[in-house]
Amino acid sequence: MKQKLRVHHLLCIPLYQGSGYSTPFCDNMEQMIGELSDPKKKVGLVCEPDMICQGCPNLTSQNTCRDENNHVAFKDRKLLRDLNLEETEGEEKSFSEWITLVKKNMTKEIFEASCRNCRWFQEGLCSYEAWCEKSK
Repeated sequence: MKQKLRVHHLLCIPLYQGSGYSTPFCDNMEQMIGELSDPKKKVGLVCEPDMICQGCPNLTSQNTCRDENNHVAFKDRKLLRDLNLEETEGEEKSFSEWITLVKKNMTKEIFEASCRNCRWFQEGLCSYEAWCEKSK
């Protein structure tokens, strides 16, 4: 697999508004979003640190998330199941192809279950309705 994309980043990327954990994180996020807009760019879904995480201050030198009990990986696995994408893990598709697949099974309940503990959701920067609008 050439490039990896965490499952929950399929929710984050359409809603990204230019703010994040740090300047290096934002710089990386903007660069990755630019790359993902190219329909020729293929990525595979994973439940581990990905190309977006490389700029995150919570990424350890062991390429794991600094969070307690690795809750982000559990969130990714649950989202993979809830969106019926388990069989696609490891396949490479363009970002827009992944979004098309996600939209087939996304519900407000799935979105909120995945995002409710996220800082950005809690601050009101994200919502299911906004995701539906921006992921067209």
